[in-house]
Amino acid sequence: MNRHWISPLLSRGVAVFLLSLCAGTAAAASGPDAVTRWNDHLLAVTVPPPPALPSAARPNTEIIAVAAYMHIAMYDAISSIDGNYTPFVTRVTNVPAGASREAAAIEAAYRMAIYAYPTAGAFSALASQFTDFYNTEMAAIPANQAKDDGKGVGLAAASGLIANRQGDGFRAAVPYLFLALGPGVYQKTPGPDGTIGTYTGPATPWMKQFRPFAMFTPDQFRVDPPPALESAQWAADYNEVKAFGAATAQPNSRSAEQEEIGRFYGDINAMVQVQRNLRKLAMDQDLTADLGTSSRFMAQASVTLSDAFVGCWDSKYLYNFWRPVTAIQHGDIDGNEATDPNPNWMPQIVTPTHPEYPSAHGCGTSAYANAIREFFGTKRLPGGITLTGAAGHPDRHFDSTDDIIKEIIDARVYNGVHYRTSVVEGTVLGRKVAQWVAKFYFQPAGAHVPQGPKRD
Repeated sequence: MNRHWISPLLSRGVAVFLLSLCAGTAAAASGPDAVTRWNDHLLAVTVPPPPALPSAARPNTEIIAVAAYMHIAMYDAISSIDGNYTPFVTRVTNVPAGASREAAAIEAAYRMAIYAYPTAGAFSALASQFTDFYNTEMAAIPANQAKDDGKGVGLAAASGLIANRQGDGFRAAVPYLFLALGPGVYQKTPGPDGTIGTYTGPATPWMKQFRPFAMFTPDQFRVDPPPALESAQWAADYNEVKAFGAATAQPNSRSAEQEEIGRFYGDINAMVQVQRNLRKLAMDQDLTADLGTSSRFMAQASVTLSDAFVGCWDSKYLYNFWRPVTAIQHGDIDGNEATDPNPNWMPQIVTPTHPEYPSAHGCGTSAYANAIREFFGTKRLPGGITLTGAAGHPDRHFDSTDDIIKEIIDARVYNGVHYRTSVVEGTVLGRKVAQWVAKFYFQPAGAHVPQGPKRD
């Protein structure tokens, strides 16, 4: 990729640069800070833990958009105080000396949380939880001028972002019309009870037209069409997921390790897993020792994730491709002699309620893995990367970000909800978005790419 290189010492910051030099040695771990705590608060409210039912969770695409709102505002507030990195949207001017960075981060995060979930109306119960977090955290900061000044900077950063995002399509009413069953056409898929009676989609078609944060347009990195149904590639994809992705109660070709890989990623809310692992990495790599570094990492990762999901949804709803459970049960209509139907076939996990191609897990996992690689300037971090998954499943350790991407490709086949080509194409999209964001944003103050690319 052609990119304008600047000194790693300047672009990553001294602490992160030293980490990349010390790959292979264990990095010091630090605890949560205001930035990672508010990421945790977001998930606690939008994906409430048991005994709340999974249906109480907000959609993953919505959560990642809100995460981007919150992390951009926190980054803009802190970078405006520090002055060493270029804000993403809002540069707060005339910042008083000594303004509290922690108060600024808390104020910015809270203002974006109640922007997305207003205190009046349908989301008031969620807003009240954010207000409780806010009051508790602000009460822990001593009352003084630095706190007041920090709150002012946080409010200004959030207000600037809110003004910038007006009319961005967040949660817009976007219609979707199901087409009749036909070769390759997306259909409703079985829900938790194994019937389409519990189907709850299509999921968030508004995300396909949500205004990106860094990309020019949702279709900037649109993937190529899925394999033609008469092709050998389609037959290979079909027969692989049919063999390896069948429900545990049905005959399948998975080994015990492959079963575990599928469950590790398949039995947990994807956004809980992704955000938890971003927070864990920030602490494992000692980024939370400095609020500026932590805010920049989480903002860069969140922008990358959100834009990758926008691009993913643009392609999903354009191609409107059928899921394996539909294709395999109706394999006699695809016109390919190498794809035998099985009308009783079911996948390892419940199929997500949106079109198949490309894979959202492919887009999202590649986005955050490549965001990590771009931020640190290496795919191999000190001590490696340890991911947590579904409850009851051991953590998984990876030597490089490439290994994470390779495993998610296999996992979604073992889950029975995607074809290999779909996940591969999703990972390509996620990588392109991560490279775009890192090339043009979150640059040191005075860099020659000060605040994003310019259209020709």
